[in-house]
Amino acid sequence: MQIKALGIAVLLGSAICLFTVPGWAAGAQDPTEEEGGRRTGPAYDDSRSQPLTIRLSADKLYVGESILMTVGGGVEPYRIISYEQKIRVVPQSKNTYQVIGLTAGASMVMIGDNKENSISQEITVHEKSYYHSPEKA
Repeated sequence: MQIKALGIAVLLGSAICLFTVPGWAAGAQDPTEEEGGRRTGPAYDDSRSQPLTIRLSADKLYVGESILMTVGGGVEPYRIISYEQKIRVVPQSKNTYQVIGLTAGASMVMIGDNKENSISQEITVHEKSYYHSPEKA
């Protein structure tokens, strides 16, 4: 005869009490058992994170000026993976970065999260246009 545990047995004085665990049946799989090297079950559900997103505080960035870039989704902490030389990216908080326009042109910035996901964003730095009115010439 094979006996399968359905719950927990507790000795109380001279009596044995059997407490069953709701949702478990004989031969049921532990809901947090490892599958393929990762823990599963509600406490280990890592699929709840949203995709990484990047939001810029302005539509245009000009040489010598800065905008804010906010990262969302994914799994914190975030990190700067790379950016091109036309901009400088400076962390301001755990998910906000200051992007400074250094020279005109398009640059790509890449941000990663704690689960090795990444997102890229093209940021174009524009030249400032200077208008000289004819009366001041």
